[in-house]
Amino acid sequence: MQAARARVRALGVMLRDLDDVEASTLLLRGEARSRLRVGEEKPPCESPCPGCGAYYFALHASGCDFEQCPACGGQLASCGCR
Repeated sequence: MQAARARVRALGVMLRDLDDVEASTLLLRGEARSRLRVGEEKPPCESPCPGCGAYYFALHASGCDFEQCPACGGQLASCGCR
């Protein structure tokens, strides 16, 4: 029984890690791109982000108006690269 619980816990950790990878990667123009974190934009966004409250080197909240598209440099929410 203990071994089964350990396997379930390990699987939960792997799934959380997979969610983190998926959350930090976008498919833009048919290519996988890493999302820009707060402060990596050009020019850098202030911290905390005025749109979502994320701090430096954290990802913006999904749909944040201040997140920059890593493909075109425009506003991710409205750039059309998706």
